[in-house]
Amino acid sequence: LKFFFDNVCRVAHEFVRGFEYPGICFPMLGDNFSGHIHEELVESNSLSPCEAVLWIQDQLIAGISYLRKHGGFKSIEVQFCSGNHGRDTKKMRHATREKHSYEWIAYQNALRWFRGDSKVKIGIADGLLIYVDVMGRTVRLTHGDTIKFNGGVGGLTIPAIKKIARWNDSRQAYLTLFGHYHQMLPG
Repeated sequence: LKFFFDNVCRVAHEFVRGFEYPGICFPMLGDNFSGHIHEELVESNSLSPCEAVLWIQDQLIAGISYLRKHGGFKSIEVQFCSGNHGRDTKKMRHATREKHSYEWIAYQNALRWFRGDSKVKIGIADGLLIYVDVMGRTVRLTHGDTIKFNGGVGGLTIPAIKKIARWNDSRQAYLTLFGHYHQMLPG
C-alpha cells in the first residue's frame, strides 16, 4: 500500500505533466485482507480479522494522509466497497453484506478519522453498488463477486457484459470498475 500511494503521486506529477488536477478519486474495491472464509485460513492467516481491521485502517489512513500532504491535489475522494473475503459469515449475504464485513469497520474508522477535513471525501458502499461522478461522468463501483462465470467459454467477458447491461437498465454508468477477478476487461 505504501508503494501504491507513493506511485499515485509519482504518476500524477512525473508522468503526466502540464495538467492541473482538480482532485483525485480512487476506488478501494474490497478484499484488502483474506478473512476466515475458509476453515484453514483460521490457522494460516497471519492476522485475525480483528487484527486485520486495525492494520488495514492504519494503512488507509496513512496513505490518504500521504496523498493529502504530498499529492498536491485540491481534493481527495476515496470510495470504498467491501469484498467477499472480510466477512464474518460462511456464505455471502447480499442484502446485508456491509453489516457482516470487517472491511466496512475499517472504512468507517477511516471516515471518522477524516471527518471535518474539507479536502478529503470518503464514500462507503452500503450495498452492492456505489456510484460516483468523475469529471461529469457516472462511474459504477462494485467488488464484482456477484458476476459469476464458472470458467465457461469466453471467461468473464460475457457474464460481465450481461451483468453491466442489467445494472444499466436501472442506472446508466459510463464506466464500471470491479476488483474481484483482478483483471482488465477493456470495452
